Amino acid sequence: ADRARPDPDVPVALNVDMSTISTPFSAPVVLVGSGARARLMAQLASGEGISLEVMGEGLVTVTEHVQHAWLADSQRSSQQKPVIVEAGLSGWHQCGGERGAGVALSLGLARWHKERVLNGTTDATYHFFATSGHELGASFGVPDFFDLLTNSYDLGPDNVRGWLHTGSVTVAYSEFTTNDDGSVVGTGVSRASCAYTNGTALGQCANTTLSAAGYSPMAVTPGGGGGGVAEIVDAGYTAVGFWGSFPRFHTPDDDETSVGPELLEPLASAIAEVMACLDDSV
Repeated sequence: ADRARPDPDVPVALNVDMSTISTPFSAPVVLVGSGARARLMAQLASGEGISLEVMGEGLVTVTEHVQHAWLADSQRSSQQKPVIVEAGLSGWHQCGGERGAGVALSLGLARWHKERVLNGTTDATYHFFATSGHELGASFGVPDFFDLLTNSYDLGPDNVRGWLHTGSVTVAYSEFTTNDDGSVVGTGVSRASCAYTNGTALGQCANTTLSAAGYSPMAVTPGGGGGGVAEIVDAGYTAVGFWGSFPRFHTPDDDETSVGPELLEPLASAIAEVMACLDDSV
């Protein structure tokens, strides 16, 4: 069987909002597949220059930016600040690995927490949200969500005990093999980077538990970290979150075969253990 890798000439999506660039590029910029690199560099070295013919129909699309409140929240306890579990919902192409793992983990945590409430293990309040629009520019996605949290849900930093941001490519396969029958099998593991708010009980638990699960958590203060979790920490929340990439990232190949239950289940167990640490925190 041949190992399946992204076609070097397949379009790769980029999160670039040209309206946010203060100094426009002085020349047109074109993204080409890596398979054309050698030919283009040889032509450039020859001094003969390069000509580019653009063919096709122009199409401008507008993606609606929507914030979703997924699930009914358990009744807020007057003794405890609530917990936020938030997943990015939008992405390029099918985004099976980019967003699929985070969505699955959020749904799994919702079922886990429901059982804990029903059996009396905890009376903690969890709010489950999905954000979107991350690809449309710096003002969308998580940052645009803060106003909604503060004004509509009274969930500013002082009123939230902890925030889990499942992020992008939380976990996915790192290698892909195409069988003779056309089916695709993923192997290996791509683990996201992980960060937590420095000096917090949630962070201490995340460091211990997620390290044991094969991650390399890092303590961050405002201005550190990456992805959406950096924006959450910058806003003053106690948080733990993920951001990552893998070979299929932002390509049409990123479908439902990018991640599987054998990757999700151990991570879900580790994250549940981290979230359970919040039960005893203030």
